[in-house]
Amino acid sequence: SGSVYADFLPSNVLPATRKLYMMMPGNDVHGHPIFVFRAGMWVPEEVPYMDYHRAGMICYEHMACNPVMQTLGIVLLVDFGGFTADKLLSLSMNIGLLRSAFEYIQDCMPIRLKMVHVVRQSYAFDMLFTLVRPFMKSKLVQRAKFHGENFERLHEEIPPAMLPEEYGGHGPALDFDAFWKQVEANEGDFEANNRFGRVNNDVDAVSTGCEQPQECTSL
Repeated sequence: SGSVYADFLPSNVLPATRKLYMMMPGNDVHGHPIFVFRAGMWVPEEVPYMDYHRAGMICYEHMACNPVMQTLGIVLLVDFGGFTADKLLSLSMNIGLLRSAFEYIQDCMPIRLKMVHVVRQSYAFDMLFTLVRPFMKSKLVQRAKFHGENFERLHEEIPPAMLPEEYGGHGPALDFDAFWKQVEANEGDFEANNRFGRVNNDVDAVSTGCEQPQECTSL
């Protein structure tokens, strides 16, 4: 579909996309919930960018329904392991939607983004960062920490007992299925919210989501 908000239901998220996003069961050392985004694992041949983008928006809307997250804010753990030049090309072909994602996170989402931990980034990520840097406000840039394959500083913020082996920890494996069961439990809220707001029939229009009504959120 040409609209991010078409088929905007957790049950419509593709199985391959569900392995890219999840909320960890614990918090960082400051008490902030941790959202994991495995950006480098996206396979454009399996998941079209629109579906990839939509799944992320569904996760953000799910988190926005949680008063605790609205109060405490969240941190992102973004894993760019496996991110290659061909994936960069696919992203660059969807630059409008990519820009709208940054606008939504910075200006529309009723949850404060406290920190962004980037791990396992590659040269292709450096090119991506150059591409998206104009969309990032100085506050977001200042809150981004780049760890690469060295997880010592990451462990100062997120205890190793919470992190799986791939992030230098000794905690349990990431349970994506458990997270998506929680999201799907809110299917009724998504269905109700989808009945509100204006309908945009212009498939070329790019929406940041700012105008999307949020019955379950409070600013």
